[in-house]
Amino acid sequence: MVFADVDPDSGLMTPATLTEATKRVGRRRLRAVLPVHLRGDAVDLPGLAALAADAGAVLVEDAPHALGTTMNYGNMAETVGDGRHSAMATFSFHPVKTIATGEGGMVTTNDPALAVRLRTLRSHGMVRPDGADPWWYEMPEPGFNYRLPDILCALGLSQLKKLPQFAARRRSLAAIYSNALVPLLPVVRAAQRPAWSDPVLHLMTVLIDFKAAGRTRRQVVDALKAQGIGSQVHYIPVHRQAYYRDLCGDADLPGADAWYARCLSLPLYPGMHDDDVARVVGALRQALA
Repeated sequence: MVFADVDPDSGLMTPATLTEATKRVGRRRLRAVLPVHLRGDAVDLPGLAALAADAGAVLVEDAPHALGTTMNYGNMAETVGDGRHSAMATFSFHPVKTIATGEGGMVTTNDPALAVRLRTLRSHGMVRPDGADPWWYEMPEPGFNYRLPDILCALGLSQLKKLPQFAARRRSLAAIYSNALVPLLPVVRAAQRPAWSDPVLHLMTVLIDFKAAGRTRRQVVDALKAQGIGSQVHYIPVHRQAYYRDLCGDADLPGADAWYARCLSLPLYPGMHDDDVARVVGALRQALA
């Protein structure tokens, strides 16, 4: 396992950071590239897919934040998860995601053989041969119990019908945030959005120059909390976690560290009113004095 760095202003893997990471793979075979569509903004899929193909690796999109996100890479509109550039894309239906089933998620792919294998692995590895007795099954290999319960699927299908209105509301709130944050420049600014990305944001992340503000992140978080406003940090870099440091050694990823040092996620959910954004930004301004 080798960690790629990210752009410090968007938090996204780029072709340049992937190229640098592949050099650290050394003589080992690069098998898969797993970029994250952080916050809901899309990575440069064509650029990353080309590099992955050159290395003989598959591209798998980590897309729990990006359901509904669209992209335009210069030719036509594309949608995260449509499989034009990747072997598959994974999504999450956690309660705070764009649509929810309580827990669980889905995988999308355009590869029929891969779809069969995914269905097999999600259900203990069981297969039912054609022409066999109706109760008969075989287990050529062990699998997992990754089946989403029917009740949660029913909830997910009802949520899926609402996806267009959820997406429109999240886009509207993000635009209101962008305008409301302008007076706080340059101390506070929204995370950078790639030119090709039209996201359905899962996270409204801002980058804060805490040193210039004369405040620590903890002071800002506590001040917002005192006003009844929750905030969160997305995320502590994975390469800084003890397990991965023991597994992979210490990695020098200045982009990821710079992102972490400045990021703070503000409330964003479809039930917010326009005035709620003004209240959040006003409280942030007070917290930063």
